[in-house]
Amino acid sequence: EEVEFMHSILNDYHAYVVERGGKVLLPQYLAMYRITVSGVEHYMIIMRNVLASNGLRIHKQYHLKGSTVDREATDKDKSKTNPRLKDLDFLKDDIKIHIGGDKKEKSTDCDSALIPLL
Repeated sequence: EEVEFMHSILNDYHAYVVERGGKVLLPQYLAMYRITVSGVEHYMIIMRNVLASNGLRIHKQYHLKGSTVDREATDKDKSKTNPRLKDLDFLKDDIKIHIGGDKKEKSTDCDSALIPLL
């Protein structure tokens, strides 16, 4: 179902990213592969890490989907060295994202340009 969705948005997604010169807030998908192991299909998506190019160290990671249904990391996940937390963890941690100055303006411009695509 997610693979079908990815295929359905790919043309519009690609046109949008090219039009914006790659300066987008959307995830930057590079490739999608299907691998069959022991008769079971698995899909793998390769994405660009947009933070790595800024030299920033990622100290906390949240996998946000915009939903709170079953969206809390398990105790097992939380015990890992670099856990990937989820939406409810983000809310419980009372995380605030601060964007200052010209970056806020650029972000707003990107958000406005996203409306027709979405």
